[in-house]
Amino acid sequence: MQIYVIADGSDLIEEWLYNDATAMTEPVIIEKPDGLGMMMPSSSLTVPEIANILGPATPLEVIGLHS
Repeated sequence: MQIYVIADGSDLIEEWLYNDATAMTEPVIIEKPDGLGMMMPSSSLTVPEIANILGPATPLEVIGLHS
């Protein structure tokens, strides 16, 4: 398995997604989220906290990651 490292979120462009058949088929690490147009949560945010915010009627899918 190969991991792609993208230094800055602004480098993640649609052209890559549409023109590279291997795009997003392996894990991608984006070192800085700048340019993605999204706010990142605090690194201390936990799955139980998200579940509490969403409420018990909302399913929450979780992906296990090694950090």
